Amino acid sequence: MQFKNLAEEMTEKDLKEVLEIIYPDTIFSGYKRMEREIKIFFKLHGKIRSCVLMADQVVDMPSGMRLDNNTQYEFQKYMVAHGYSELWLNNKYTE
Repeated sequence: MQFKNLAEEMTEKDLKEVLEIIYPDTIFSGYKRMEREIKIFFKLHGKIRSCVLMADQVVDMPSGMRLDNNTQYEFQKYMVAHGYSELWLNNKYTE
């Protein structure tokens, strides 16, 4: 598998699946592609919130929302399995 730039190649289906992993009780509202990441918008308790997805981490989460170790692991597993993780970059074992 080769590295895929998530900012350019991540599909809406993938975004919804990632959102289900990191915030399971939310409703997908949209996204904005940026240079190296994607800002994803979701509805929680009637309010629109957002976070930023990067190749190997989730940042800019709403205050009080954090990923526990298991959730972070599941997120990273998804990103590696779908080629979005930077672990695929320059990895001599993948050629």
